[in-house]
Amino acid sequence: MGLEIDIDRLKIILMKILDRMESNGSCVFITKDDYWDIGPGDRYDLTRAPGDPVVGKLSDDWEFLQTLLNEPDAAVPYMFVHLAPLLNAIAEESLPQGSE
Repeated sequence: MGLEIDIDRLKIILMKILDRMESNGSCVFITKDDYWDIGPGDRYDLTRAPGDPVVGKLSDDWEFLQTLLNEPDAAVPYMFVHLAPLLNAIAEESLPQGSE
């Protein structure tokens, strides 16, 4: 079983979400920095409990991603490991108060 994602459609979806957010301002403020993460070997294996989580920092992820502005060759798919936590945090910040 798998999931095929059309990159062009994903780009359109992401741009629609970002355009909607941008209509409320060009920046988003995230109140948290540290987060828990589990490794990819554990994340998708539901046959067992995951191992110990690791701590990540949104500020580190953001700093690392910003290097792509000057180093476009570094824009490899693995960079999604730094983008995903930021997108999660942005989504969670946009939730109405008390719905966490």
